[in-house]
Amino acid sequence: MDTSAPQTIRLQPADLQAKVLGNLLQRLQAGQIVQARVLTDSLRAGDAVQLRLAGETLELRLPLAVRTGDSLRMQVTAVNPRLELALLREAPAPQPSTPQSPLQSTRQSPLPHTPQAILSTFLRQWAPQQSGQAPLLASLHALNQPGQAGAAGLPEPLAQALQRLWQALPTPSQIGTPEGLRQAMLGSGLFYEARLAHPAPSARTDLPQDLKARLLSLAEQLRALPLQPRTQLPRGGPATAELPPPLPNTSPTAQPRAPATASAALLPASLLLDTLRQQVERSLARLVIHQLSSTEKPDEVSQPRWLLELALRAEQGIDIIHMRLERDARQGQGDDEQAHTWKADLAMDLPELGPVHVRIVVRGQDVSTHFRVDSEETRQRLEDALPQLKGNLESRNLQVHSLNCRTGTPPDIPPTAADGPWIDSHA
Repeated sequence: MDTSAPQTIRLQPADLQAKVLGNLLQRLQAGQIVQARVLTDSLRAGDAVQLRLAGETLELRLPLAVRTGDSLRMQVTAVNPRLELALLREAPAPQPSTPQSPLQSTRQSPLPHTPQAILSTFLRQWAPQQSGQAPLLASLHALNQPGQAGAAGLPEPLAQALQRLWQALPTPSQIGTPEGLRQAMLGSGLFYEARLAHPAPSARTDLPQDLKARLLSLAEQLRALPLQPRTQLPRGGPATAELPPPLPNTSPTAQPRAPATASAALLPASLLLDTLRQQVERSLARLVIHQLSSTEKPDEVSQPRWLLELALRAEQGIDIIHMRLERDARQGQGDDEQAHTWKADLAMDLPELGPVHVRIVVRGQDVSTHFRVDSEETRQRLEDALPQLKGNLESRNLQVHSLNCRTGTPPDIPPTAADGPWIDSHA
């Protein structure tokens, strides 16, 4: 549909949650053209419809019928004394046979012309929406405990989707082998679009287990449910309130478990739905930022670099390993794999040890492993385990160049040649 005259939609402050309205007013300005995505069908004009606009989900009545997935082009005509939008055009979006990824949907919008500008635009779009996965993982843990009454009040398809997401999370024993770790990384959601575009023979069975596929399916179900009025939850919870977005050239962040008792088990069904909706949307936004941050810089020689999170499911809770993998741009002589230096930075916050940062450097058969911890007690415990780690590495035909554990905070950004090495990485 293309309207010859804009149809004005006035939104009273009472129509929106206070924090949602505040967020919109911070992101919108008069004259701005914005895209809104329709989250629920409307069979006739005047029906209440859920929209996704400027990173917020809101409900309002439109002067036309729409379908889920439609894109609405609007202009902000005023922000004071009330938010006022003019509907300019509505263009139906194709209905995908698989859950649509945020990276797929953003490609349909007009984009800046340079790759760097595109990346910056996407990062600015998703960074305000993200928060850590710990609150969602705590809710999953609470709802999947035996005899848990909280899940009983949820719609059956939603409860099943939550259970499938829980079961798709790897366990510590599963990543204890090279192939298990490889499968966990492939299923972390980081490579979802690449696997869709170039499916392997096994994609039919393992792609549905992908974390992003599960989150997208869960998000679609939650978006289709009615919004509960005037429900706004604290952003991310105490465990992740200050968690920064995983932007390019940042180091991994150690993230503690979120307390499960404050998440899902004790909430009424209506509030639980809103809790899950916000947790899923914020976790999905964080995953998108990981994907964007793992792209190569367009103005430099392409070097493999991945920034991702692995959530490990255990009986006591879910722990998050945040990792950064990259190949050093400073190459040795020759083009074979022996001439390249690979680095892995890992960060985790374990209940028994506290924050632990690990730097692993590998070149050929030589390996260096260095730990940074917060307390002297943790340092001593890890020091006692280093001989066993050294033996395990040597049993795999690796030569240990250096291996130690120190207290202190690692640098925020991985060092470069100009900064000086964090560790001796001649190996």
